[in-house]
Amino acid sequence: SKGECFQRKDRESVPTASELIRFVREEETSREYDRQFIDLASISDLDLNLIISVSQNISKTMSPEKFLQYLELAEFDGSRLRLRRAALLLFSKNPSKWHPRSQVRILRVKGTEEKTGVNFNVTEVGETNGNIFQLIESSWELLRPHLTETRFSKDAIFKTQIIYPELACKEALINGITHRDYSLEGRGIELKIFDDRLEILSPGKLL
Repeated sequence: SKGECFQRKDRESVPTASELIRFVREEETSREYDRQFIDLASISDLDLNLIISVSQNISKTMSPEKFLQYLELAEFDGSRLRLRRAALLLFSKNPSKWHPRSQVRILRVKGTEEKTGVNFNVTEVGETNGNIFQLIESSWELLRPHLTETRFSKDAIFKTQIIYPELACKEALINGITHRDYSLEGRGIELKIFDDRLEILSPGKLL
C-alpha cells in the first residue's frame, strides 16, 4: 500500500527495490530464451550449407545433425531432432519467421546529437535482416563505406581519410550482434553515425 516491494528470503520478507526484482526476472528470461525448444521447427528450416561451412572448423566428417547436438543446439528425443531457439537464430533460412527483429539498422545523424520535430536530423542509411551469421556479414558491408570520408585538402586535392579503424568497428559490431538480448523481440540493433562518433545500441542490459 505504501508502494514498497518485498522479496521472500527464507522466513523473512526483505525490502527490495522494484528495479532489482524486474532486472532479475528479465535476466532469467534472457538466459532461458535461446535454450527453449521450438517444436514447430525442423532441420529443413535451417541453412544446411551454412551449418556444414561452420562445422568444418570442428570436424570435416560431422553431419549437420551431429554438429547441432555437439553444440547443444539440438537434441534427439528418440523420434525426431528437436531444435533450440539458438539454432534458429544462428542458422535459419527465414529468420523473421522465428524472430521479428533479427536486424541491424544503420542511421546517419547530422550533427552531434539527435533532434526531433522540425529539427529532425536522422536519415536511414540502410537496414539488414538475417540470421546471426548473415547479420555480421551484411551489416558490416553496409557500415564499411561510412568509416572513411573524402575531403578537400589544403593542397586542393580530394583525399580519402580514415575516420574510424576498421578492426575496432567490426569487433564492436560483432559484439553488438552476439551479446544482444534476443528475448527483447520488439527492438533490433541500431548503429548511429554522428559527426563525431559511432554509437551501437544493442537491446538488453549487461548480465
